Amino acid sequence: MATVTVIYILVIAFKTALILGAGGAIGLRFGPAEFGQVPDDEMPTYTVLVPLLPGGNVLADLVPGWPGSITRPTPCRCCC
Repeated sequence: MATVTVIYILVIAFKTALILGAGGAIGLRFGPAEFGQVPDDEMPTYTVLVPLLPGGNVLADLVPGWPGSITRPTPCRCCC
């Protein structure tokens, strides 16, 4: 049990050191000029899974083109 506690404390200390040491790190920054450089037709297609719970009726207000953008998923044939 003492070994687990020591490992836990070491992991917490390591994560704390990472967080404190990352204060001066340079992150990726994007300005308004970079957002429109790739045309929409060259962007990859993504699948968004939306849970249709009782609050799902607000999606028509939030997502343009809803429900016209709904397509049926293709069944996976690789593992059956």
